Amino acid sequence: MLGFIKIFLQGLLYVVTLPLILLVLAGYAVYCVFVFIYIAIRSVIVFFMGGTPLGDLPEDVEAKRILMQRATTTPENSTQALADAITQSQMQIIQTIYAQQNQQQNEPVQPQDNFVTENSQDSEENKIEDMDDGVSY
Repeated sequence: MLGFIKIFLQGLLYVVTLPLILLVLAGYAVYCVFVFIYIAIRSVIVFFMGGTPLGDLPEDVEAKRILMQRATTTPENSTQALADAITQSQMQIIQTIYAQQNQQQNEPVQPQDNFVTENSQDSEENKIEDMDDGVSY
């Protein structure tokens, strides 16, 4: 009898709690649908207004700060800095070319083989005769 009561109360508990669990899950599903619609509409509006739907990342904030800082600098200073950088780059290129040319001039010239050996002279034993027409090469 005690086993029957235990099983009966468990069944009653499941029958009572199941609708509550389903109600909570249904409420959560409705909440998720509303959040989905809200975020979709908000993202479209923010996108067409020129913003980023998910907000700015820390890297984006830092990049914007650097760009604003560069925009506030005087153009004369930035032009002069650019000219100095170009001049420095050109000097490095010229030095590299000069060093390569000096290295090539200081290297000893290696004699080239003319690929002629003692046995490559035309002699009767080295000639190959074609069996078909009898012409020697």
